[in-house]
Amino acid sequence: FEVANLWASSGKSAEAVEVAHRIGKAGYNETYSLSQIVGAQAGAGYIADAIKTAASFNDVVWSEGAKLAIAEAQAKAGDLASARATLTTARQTASGQKSVYIKNSQALDITRAQANVGDISGSQKTAQMIPSPFSRSWAQVAIAEAQAKAGDVTGARASLASAQKAAELWGSAPAAQKKALCNCALSEPQDQSSLASLEYRIGKLLGESGEGAGARSALRVAQKYTRLMPAAQKSYQASQIV
Repeated sequence: FEVANLWASSGKSAEAVEVAHRIGKAGYNETYSLSQIVGAQAGAGYIADAIKTAASFNDVVWSEGAKLAIAEAQAKAGDLASARATLTTARQTASGQKSVYIKNSQALDITRAQANVGDISGSQKTAQMIPSPFSRSWAQVAIAEAQAKAGDVTGARASLASAQKAAELWGSAPAAQKKALCNCALSEPQDQSSLASLEYRIGKLLGESGEGAGARSALRVAQKYTRLMPAAQKSYQASQIV
């Protein structure tokens, strides 16, 4: 893998891809290797090569990571239009995911990336397709952070309101429903550690936006979940809220 990435980052794309093919013939994950090559190419500024390599494979997991790497490189190069187009394509692919777990993860990553390149409208569309209210809440937090950074305080507050609504939905859902929505095993019946962190982040951002009442409300909820956390984790989370 490392040899392929070294070739890719030095502009030797043909050599890198050939190494990936040899990896596949040896019984290892060729698709993973190709996705890593895309990341190395994009990171080194060989965006056209990265696009070509990404088009050579189609995988439910690794293709999305490749597109995110390409979009990041395009944005870094100042080509925001291409970055947004790449992320729109990534969203279209993620929307067809059959695995709830993968769809949650990919759509959240895409939402964050879209928000980071200033595509707030696109990021909102991606956030709405996330099955899990918990992941959807974090997506809205990411959007709010981008809006606040851009000076859109009103937009940030609206996104945080959506984040809070999704967090409340997740907090009130029975454990069985949560497992179905995330296709994951919960380490705690109420998922209190995760919710405490989420509510704390929402409250902190609301405070930074000047929404004092909303901030205090979110932090009170964070305190409620913190009290339910295991003792080993409780003290650190409590110190963050104070």
